[in-house]
Amino acid sequence: MKTTNRFLILIAIVLVSFSFNSCNRNKSDTTGTTITLYVDTDNINQQNKDSTNISNFGQASGVSNEDFTTDVELGDDVIWVGVSSSSPETDEVYITRIKHKHGKEFFKNIELTGKKKVRGKVENKDLMKGDYMKYSIKFTVLKKGSNSKKQFIIDPKLEMIN
Repeated sequence: MKTTNRFLILIAIVLVSFSFNSCNRNKSDTTGTTITLYVDTDNINQQNKDSTNISNFGQASGVSNEDFTTDVELGDDVIWVGVSSSSPETDEVYITRIKHKHGKEFFKNIELTGKKKVRGKVENKDLMKGDYMKYSIKFTVLKKGSNSKKQFIIDPKLEMIN
């Protein structure tokens, strides 16, 4: 086969693939963002709940929970989940509420709730790049064996990237 023919066949394959992918994509396609809260369930209390040694989102050293920011886009499904970093086999961390505090509202409701995790969809069509939402995240720590159940609140942010 001549080099020219090979080149034309390759271009045809690429164009057909691109055309197929474009036709199967629609505006309802969304991306997802999972925000995981890691909690030292063995040592957390009301005085140290904001310490990144006790609860964190896996952020870089020196970034407080209050300054922790997750980038999102319009249409994103955001899911908050909790994990015990000290006793994952026995203890559980349930995210039960996300509540808007200030800044732009990103979701349909000012408060999102769940039993073990919380889910919300970024829907506000008036959002622009750089808009942010400060929110509170309420989570419950369940210590297996002691039947201890404690609730905590910390305050991270969301920011629009597009």
